[in-house]
Amino acid sequence: MKENNFWLRKQDSISEKYFKRNEFSDFINRHKKLNSVGSARPQMVKTADNGLYYYTKDSDSISILYSYDLRTNLENVVFDPSKSQEKISLSYYNPSPDGKYIMITHFENQEETIFVYNVIKQKLVNTGLKDFHSDLLDWVQWLPNNSFTYTGFPESDSFNDAYVRIHNIANNSNKIVYSDKVNINKVNPNGIPVSYTYPKQPNKLFVYEADASEHYNCFSLDITSLAKVGKFDWEKLFDKNDSIIYYAEFDESSAFYKQVKNGQIVLASSPVDNLDIKNPNIIVKAEEGKSIDDFSVSAQGIFYTLSNGITEEMFLKKNKSEISKIPLNYPIGSINFKSSWGVSDSISIVYEGWNINKTEAIVNGSMNNYHIIGKFGRKNIEELSDIEVDVLQVESYDGTLVPMSVVKPKNYTPSRDSKAIILAYGAYGYSLDAYYDSMLLDFVSQNNVLVVAHIRGGGEKGHKWYEEGIMDKKINSWKDLIACSEYTKSQIINNEKLGILVESAGGISAAMAINERPDLFKAISGINLTLNPIRIADNPNYTEDDNAYDFGTTETKEGFKSLLALDPVLNIDKTADYPATYLMCGDEDELIPISEPSKYIAILQSIQVDKSKPILLNVNFGVGHDYDDYTVDFGKAIFFLNQELSK
Repeated sequence: MKENNFWLRKQDSISEKYFKRNEFSDFINRHKKLNSVGSARPQMVKTADNGLYYYTKDSDSISILYSYDLRTNLENVVFDPSKSQEKISLSYYNPSPDGKYIMITHFENQEETIFVYNVIKQKLVNTGLKDFHSDLLDWVQWLPNNSFTYTGFPESDSFNDAYVRIHNIANNSNKIVYSDKVNINKVNPNGIPVSYTYPKQPNKLFVYEADASEHYNCFSLDITSLAKVGKFDWEKLFDKNDSIIYYAEFDESSAFYKQVKNGQIVLASSPVDNLDIKNPNIIVKAEEGKSIDDFSVSAQGIFYTLSNGITEEMFLKKNKSEISKIPLNYPIGSINFKSSWGVSDSISIVYEGWNINKTEAIVNGSMNNYHIIGKFGRKNIEELSDIEVDVLQVESYDGTLVPMSVVKPKNYTPSRDSKAIILAYGAYGYSLDAYYDSMLLDFVSQNNVLVVAHIRGGGEKGHKWYEEGIMDKKINSWKDLIACSEYTKSQIINNEKLGILVESAGGISAAMAINERPDLFKAISGINLTLNPIRIADNPNYTEDDNAYDFGTTETKEGFKSLLALDPVLNIDKTADYPATYLMCGDEDELIPISEPSKYIAILQSIQVDKSKPILLNVNFGVGHDYDDYTVDFGKAIFFLNQELSK
């Protein structure tokens, strides 16, 4: 172990030397400054049943909590940490539905402590509760009696032994209500219990066992049972095999959910008192090539979004036949709902694009007259605003058309110095949604392009698109990436300056594409990559439910053959000249063992043909499957690509 640790620290030291240059320091300082512009604008917007909207704004390095009343256009300070006797920070907050209490967390010495703020009395109470980690799960649910639930993590860098705790404000008492120790029924040891409450089901508490797959177990418990002593008998409503995607929503009579039916994702419902998951009422079916991405039940009907893999549109279904498209400023990369759960005519949405900064908006109206009545969020950075997004379809090796987003300067004309970065993921059925990032846009603004390949294995074009990129069909993922990369070089930049940027499970597609075509890429930056999946089961936090389905398992002949074929480490071409490589990982990554990127880098260094190409491993010691400092860590990945592509 000492030898391994010495090797890791030596690799990290070599990597750090690469970035010890004035250009990198200037790059990071520039983006910290760019992202501070508009920092006083509202962030972390939340709503409550009292008609107020809550948000934080930064002032003198602290976050202050405000409320805003759209009816009166009045803004008020709710909580200013600098004026509290405790002198706490404001890391996370969540208002009670009536707005009388605010759950607040304070982060200090690597620990997050829960406080409760009484808005009327302007009194702050330290609950003494720990184990809340907003970086792992920033989710709190309120019960009707001014109690709240949250998911606790005994280990700050792991999902092990996660539980649901309920805290009663009135008597400052708490208890664990969902865990392996207090449940009568067996819990999923690899799942993270996430609690939900629904206004139209005030007597029930719901818990979903979330993991890296898209199908969860769901349980419910009568709230009156929470006062009892002993173990809790949670009722299972549906399980992973029912193919319900993520979370459901409930009104007083029905459950609403996305479900895979006959290979297609549909929006469905079933009576609460007699759930018939096998034969639901189908509300919406997406047309071919599109996918239902998100939905929310409101007093007006059911809002939902349709994605074509690149952009999304928002609709409202009021009855069996009436569907209205909500007029927003399209095209929009991604739209997500902040659920109204059937209690309001308005609905809060969050939308974003490759050239649209993250915006939270309130949509209100009736029939076809829906409109945005309030916006919160940061404005686009003015000097990076002259950028547009094109949508292309690129033919893959088997004739399949792969959607591709091209982010480029307006009136772009390629030159000999133009560079391209291609992004891809293609795993677990997740869509690579658009997001606004100053470092990527800064790169683009210099007459470069950002290409996003929406390859098979992701969810961009529906469930079938996902299924065509798993197990023995995983080859489609990296073949799609190769096709998009070839098109980018020949038709968009007209030169060899192509780099690839990937994270996590996207490492399989990227590294296998490089194994097959190392000549195609000039550089790669990878963050927390899966590179040796045949050994991933050795990880203590390994979850077979998702990894075995997507990639394979050593427990079966079919699964083992799949892993052998898609494992990048096992398929390195030791006779090839590989591109400049920069990998970042955390030595406490709870999902991907550090041995994976370590093996990959060690092998590349041992076979390196062109010694002028850097092969670097950056280790964030004490960090898990996340960034230590986003601006610095992501900045290193972008800076490396820009430097190497410029050679």
